[in-house]
Amino acid sequence: MREYFRSVRGALVLLGLFVTLQFLSFLDIVPSMDELGSLVERFFKDHGLVAVGVLSVVENLAGFNAYFPGSIVILTGMAMAAGDPVRGLITYLVITFAAFFSYNVNYIVGRYFCNHNSDNRSIGNRKIEINGWIWYFISFWHPHFAAITCFATGSEGFPYRWFSLRMLVVGVIWNSFWGLSMYFVGSLGKNEVNLTMVMYIYLFGWLTIDSIRFFNRKGLSTADPKYTGTSCDTI
Repeated sequence: MREYFRSVRGALVLLGLFVTLQFLSFLDIVPSMDELGSLVERFFKDHGLVAVGVLSVVENLAGFNAYFPGSIVILTGMAMAAGDPVRGLITYLVITFAAFFSYNVNYIVGRYFCNHNSDNRSIGNRKIEINGWIWYFISFWHPHFAAITCFATGSEGFPYRWFSLRMLVVGVIWNSFWGLSMYFVGSLGKNEVNLTMVMYIYLFGWLTIDSIRFFNRKGLSTADPKYTGTSCDTI
């Protein structure tokens, strides 16, 4: 049983943190999501780019962004810079660098504290390479999912070079898309859909995949003591 929990601890850690924050919000120990949204907008107006940087870091930290109003930093920050190209560019750079800092923190925590693979995944496999790009493109559109993806990348034992290439390319593409969209549209994005349930689905999906891998490895290692588990190293 200990071996199983070690195999799925990455997903379990985030699930535990998400549930804890949601429960604290339910008990009014921490602000509700709606209250936090108002506080964030007030913080923006009072502190400008400093608030943008600080909140972008928090918004992209896996677990801590569990009940944080998703994407509000880039939506609100770029919308407030609409009509001022210089301010828009500076705001975009602050948001992007802060987000990349958090992505790296997510990867490092997953890699060195929740990694259940003793060896790096075998990189070079065409299926892993292609599926990795697809995984990043479909999850990086929203900071909550991007944060989980970075954490999962570290937890699953992918090398930093593999992670950083996808983070940089896909992160710049999605941030540029949202930044330009909000700069020209100018909406504050107050009506963003609550994606908490989707985050839970993502995490339970990750937990299920790791569980299946664990039991597959367990069955194969029982049948063949020389089995190392490398054949399961696909995304």
